[in-house]
Amino acid sequence: QLGYALPGSVLAVGIMLSFSWLDRQWLLPLQAWLGLDPRPLLMGTVLTLLAAYWIRFLAVASGPLDSALERVKPSLPEVARTLGAGNWRLLWEVYLPMLRPGVLTALVLVFVDVMKEMPATLLLRPFGWDTLAVRIFEMTAEGQWQLAALPALTLVLAGLIPVMLSIRASRGR
Repeated sequence: QLGYALPGSVLAVGIMLSFSWLDRQWLLPLQAWLGLDPRPLLMGTVLTLLAAYWIRFLAVASGPLDSALERVKPSLPEVARTLGAGNWRLLWEVYLPMLRPGVLTALVLVFVDVMKEMPATLLLRPFGWDTLAVRIFEMTAEGQWQLAALPALTLVLAGLIPVMLSIRASRGR
């Protein structure tokens, strides 16, 4: 839960320091020992950005997943076991159908939050790699309001459409 409570910039600086330390202390010497051209492997990569998103938004996903797991009564897997269901069949036929609404809700919530995340994205993104939020920020910082309108509208729609589909799916059940 701490990742969501921390400001994105503080989290990004912490990840940046940790990953640069790993690069300097472990990966660069390992590359030199293997006879490769030593260069940082973690900093400025999509992997670093994904790690920041994972730490930051794990708390957002845990709520819907926890409530979905609470709805699985212990007697259901026990009954499936007594009827001869193995681990994979238990997963596919008991757990996944019951967890599907919680997983979909968690995916939508995390997707919407990642779409609008700015501080961690600005600090950790690979060079030349922009998200809609970064593009909007850059255009509005330069006073190009007309050019920022279309990416802003796209960001709103990209966040609104999954939420609307999720609401429609929850009403249909």
